[in-house]
Parts: sequence; C-alpha cells; structure tokens
Amino acid sequence: MAPAIVHNISSRLHRLSSTSNSGGGNGSGNGGDKENFAQREEEKQKLAEWEANKQPLEPDEVAQSPSKKPVGHSSKVLKKEDFDLIKTLGTGTFARVWLTKIASASRKSSDHNNKVFALKILRKTDVIRLKQVEHVRNERNTLAAVAGHPFITTMVASFQDFDTLYMLLDYCPGGEVFSYLRRARRFNEPTSQFYAAEIVLILEFLHEKEGVAYRDLKPENILIDAEGHLKLVDFGFAKKIDNSSSSDDPLTLKSSS
Repeated sequence: MAPAIVHNISSRLHRLSSTSNSGGGNGSGNGGDKENFAQREEEKQKLAEWEANKQPLEPDEVAQSPSKKPVGHSSKVLKKEDFDLIKTLGTGTFARVWLTKIASASRKSSDHNNKVFALKILRKTDVIRLKQVEHVRNERNTLAAVAGHPFITTMVASFQDFDTLYMLLDYCPGGEVFSYLRRARRFNEPTSQFYAAEIVLILEFLHEKEGVAYRDLKPENILIDAEGHLKLVDFGFAKKIDNSSSSDDPLTLKSSS
C-alpha cells in the first residue's frame, strides 16, 4: 500500500480524538501537566464509580448522544498508562483484549484498584493493513450509541494514542455462551426461554431505537455477566439501516448507498 494512502487512513483513524493527550494550546509547562493530571484522575474516578454501581440506563437514556451519557464517550485525556494490564482475555486478528484495572496514582485513590474492565487494544497499522478501518469505526460508533443498555456490553470509554486505539469495556466474568452450550450440548427449556427473551430485547432495541442491523449473532458473541444476564459483544459488522439519526454525535453511523 502506498505511503500516502496509509498516512491518509491513519489520519482518518486519528480523528476519533484529534485533540487527545496534548493538554491544549497553552497548556505547556507544569501548569498544563497538573491540569491534565487532574482531569485524568477525575475521569478515572468516574469510571470507577460507574463500575461500582453498574446501573443500566433506561432506553430513552441509552438513545441519547454519548456526550450526554456517563458512558460511551471518546476521552481526550485517558492514556494506556492509566490502566494496569492483568492478563489476556482473548486475541483476534488485529485486536487483543486484556483484563485491566485502573492504575492508582496514590494510596488515596486505592478504591480504583478493585474495579476491573476489559480493555480492547487495536494497533492502527494492523487495522489499516487488514482493511478493517470501517469495521472498527462501525464498532466504536455503535457501542457508543448503545452504551448503558443492560444486555449489550458497555463501552465505558474509548481513547487513543498515535499508534493504538483503545476501547474500555465492561468485564463479563461468565465468559461466552458458546462454552456453556458446548459443555451442556443443549439448554433446558427454561434456560432457553430466558436467553431467547434477552436476545429478542437486544435485537428489538437495535432495530427499533437505533436502526442498526447486528449481522453477526452467534454464541461466541454473547457473554454472560456476573448476574447471569447476557451481554452482546463484537459490533464490527453492525450497520445502520435507516436514514434517521438517534444521536447528535458526529461519529454516529450513517446509512450507505
């Protein structure tokens, strides 16, 4: 691929947080560093509080712009150094998902330490090389639009640096439905009804509230949270299927001709 094309695509990816990590035009020096540090600590505290409460949003709240919700936003201040990577949860062709916790800057912020997340890390060069730019963009935009839904994995925040994209997600300790189905061979009728009802609610919300076709439903893409409820993951193939916009977020997916 020509260097000019790679540079253009990389710049397109970098637009997701075009002003991130710079501290602002006049934010140089110790004053800017202190301000940036304070903003990062404040955002980390909010992440920890969200994880501690894990209160799903109402459908009308979920449908709001990510800028008006406590989750789903693109952070301008978070960095990889704000998180401690614990272990790998899974790997893909161009992404790796880590179990992570919020790094504490001091003992006073030790309440961060017991809050864990799943951090999805994508190298921009791999995304470009494998021609996955639109899939990654679709996933980030859709997860931002539906953040807070009780049965869809919550993208708590997204951020980036020069080389890498990051999506901070809810951690689902139950693992994949596929693993349980493989061991059980089949679910009994009450279990099947329970899971089917939650899947119907997910698809109904995506179709009617967001105008999104998921297009990749399979047991490997359905996780189980700590309370036994389902969480739909992996929105790389999701597609906006109508012309309405449920959000004023400029990154919201638009229909393609």
